[in-house]
Amino acid sequence: MRFSALALFAVSVAAAAPVRAQIVNGGFEAGIAPWTTAENFCSPNPGCVPWQVAAGQGRNGTAGAFATGNFLLRQVIAPTPVAQITSLSYWIRQSSGTISSWYLRYTDNTIRSEAITGATEWTQVDLVSLLTAGKTLDAVGVFGVSEGNPTTIITYVDDWAINVSNNVVPEPSTVVLLGTGLAGLAAVVRRRRRA
Repeated sequence: MRFSALALFAVSVAAAAPVRAQIVNGGFEAGIAPWTTAENFCSPNPGCVPWQVAAGQGRNGTAGAFATGNFLLRQVIAPTPVAQITSLSYWIRQSSGTISSWYLRYTDNTIRSEAITGATEWTQVDLVSLLTAGKTLDAVGVFGVSEGNPTTIITYVDDWAINVSNNVVPEPSTVVLLGTGLAGLAAVVRRRRRA
């Protein structure tokens, strides 16, 4: 009986801990993984180059990702309610001021993507105001250039970052599970005192 009450308490505490969204390797210093080229709108053009990493091409002189052509660079993250996201951004530059697009995917498989005009200098793109309220984000990304001659324009991205609020209001089911664990622990203590 003692083990089951403690196990129930441990499960309830673990369930109450929020999952934190995290962009892994947002600066591309460790290569391209876990980022993936999810969609390819450039081939069969022979000049298209999918996303890859090059040293010295980053915003701060370190590594950065680049592509020639309209490829989606995407990373799947831990599902995170939009209400908890306090900042979400990345940096972009292009060899010519042309159009590319950012990409957001939610757990209900809806996708939000809008075109932005790139700049030849590094420019920060803030995505917080573009998140869809009431949804849960599970992937982020960016498309390479999508106009003109995509085989001659290079898109560079770097320093993806997400911050999530620590002020998480637990769901009612989490509170019930925590309460059940505490009640079970109280029952074990009460039985010990009677014995």
